[in-house]
Amino acid sequence: MSDHLSGEGPDKGSLRNCNVNILLIKNRTTLPGLEDRLRYILSEELLRRGCRITGQGAELLPRHWQGKGGDFNIKGEVTAFQMNVVAEKSDQAVLYEVNIKTRFQVSLPQGDREFSREFTSPFITDFRGGLTVEDTIASRDREIDRVMRDIAIEVIYWMREIKERELREGGEVTVE
Repeated sequence: MSDHLSGEGPDKGSLRNCNVNILLIKNRTTLPGLEDRLRYILSEELLRRGCRITGQGAELLPRHWQGKGGDFNIKGEVTAFQMNVVAEKSDQAVLYEVNIKTRFQVSLPQGDREFSREFTSPFITDFRGGLTVEDTIASRDREIDRVMRDIAIEVIYWMREIKERELREGGEVTVE
């Protein structure tokens, strides 16, 4: 069985061996560091699927994970972050939900076409607060990473759709 995102099998719409140039990830929220976490998790998910990373920060990766040029240029931003109380016990918050909104633009270097799309937390996710503030923050951070990973995977599915559409329409998407 082949994974349509990993590029295994005869699926010519896969992203395996492509070079992804991550241009810029911005954070428009008041919670610092979300852009770095999203860049890291997106890079990790792309690498898992056989892509190579170019652009800012690529020099920090092992050489075999670094690509040259880019089959895709991608930039994005975290546009909203919300953490809401879902349940209380004895006037103390015990269950929270995390909602994150992002916007991405993908362009193909050989053409002047740019694609844009918003992504939100795919599911309403919640986590239990801890006994201490530190426990609650640690739980929140784990949940943010999980939500960011879900969004990164959705972005990769979208990139694959763009590649398949370009191939169907006769556009050239050059991937080794």
